[in-house]
Amino acid sequence: NGLSSTFRSELGFGGGLASLERAWIRSKKYGDFDLRLTPDYQYTYPDGSQSETLAVQRSLDSAPSFYEFYAKMRIWRLAFNASYVTLDTRSRRSSEDGLFFNGLLLGAEVDAVYNEWVAIGVAANYFSTNPRFTWKDTTLAGGRLPVGSQNPPDGQPTPNYLTDFSGNSPSNIGFYLRYTPPEILNFPVHVEGHYYFPLSGSSWTSYGGALVFRPQIYRFDLSARLKFDRQFLKFSTKDRPEDDQWEADFCWNIWGIDFGVYF
Repeated sequence: NGLSSTFRSELGFGGGLASLERAWIRSKKYGDFDLRLTPDYQYTYPDGSQSETLAVQRSLDSAPSFYEFYAKMRIWRLAFNASYVTLDTRSRRSSEDGLFFNGLLLGAEVDAVYNEWVAIGVAANYFSTNPRFTWKDTTLAGGRLPVGSQNPPDGQPTPNYLTDFSGNSPSNIGFYLRYTPPEILNFPVHVEGHYYFPLSGSSWTSYGGALVFRPQIYRFDLSARLKFDRQFLKFSTKDRPEDDQWEADFCWNIWGIDFGVYF
């Protein structure tokens, strides 16, 4: 009857790399800061021995690592899952600065439409920790120079733009599709897809798909999931004075692989 009708559970782990597509920090007082690594003006040290792009000093890792450990329990059309996920995106200069997005992810799903090979359902997910952005080591204005020193090209002192703020725990809801034939092109594989949109807390959207290989080794049913996921996260301060309001607006493309075992 396909995987979607079993009473089986699954344990696994996975990882991959993300491409940072958007990384905006916005302030009503200081303006907008793009923290991706982009071309910027050059600074040459007074002795002329070194030239450096100032944007590097205030940019985030453009290819952060992603990993997770997960467990899922399926009872007929209903499934519950829990996983530990991390998608921290840190500063190139200091591991203490950046966006910190990691923690326990809880979810549930139910197959609303189901036949022997196809399942279409509704799922909800809740991220148990608050996303946090902190920037305390280097001014958001950019530059390797100390705060207060002359910063090209306008010759003005380097402004001291530092921040530390968090959003609420995000949750989302959406739909998924699983196509689980016995085999495709003589391989034991199936296809998955999903689209989740924000429900409450910080704004968190995710959509993507996966190709899952299901080899059987001895009595163990294994899985190797090649997946792509595009995620959006936006959060802001609500309980601060008007001149201390901040917003984080991020987007990643994530390519990864999961390995699991059914039992």
